[in-house]
Amino acid sequence: MSTGSGDSFALRNHATKAMLPREFPERSFPSEYVLKDLGYAIELAKDCGVEPKMPLTAQGYYKAAVEAGFGAKYFPSIIELIDRSRG
Repeated sequence: MSTGSGDSFALRNHATKAMLPREFPERSFPSEYVLKDLGYAIELAKDCGVEPKMPLTAQGYYKAAVEAGFGAKYFPSIIELIDRSRG
């Protein structure tokens, strides 16, 4: 993917350095911070009269991740929660 149109900062950093090897250090950008930022996005969208469907969906996943003990881990750790839900 990195040699084609799928190449991006997110792919090279979050995917290859955290998601692929499943390494989610604490004290990196944690899921708790993602929830804070999503809250700002949701509030802004509502203030502008926009229904924030995607941010609300993401917020649900990140709340579940925090409840499952991933709150302090690097935010791509949410992949572990999604894997578990697929059985």
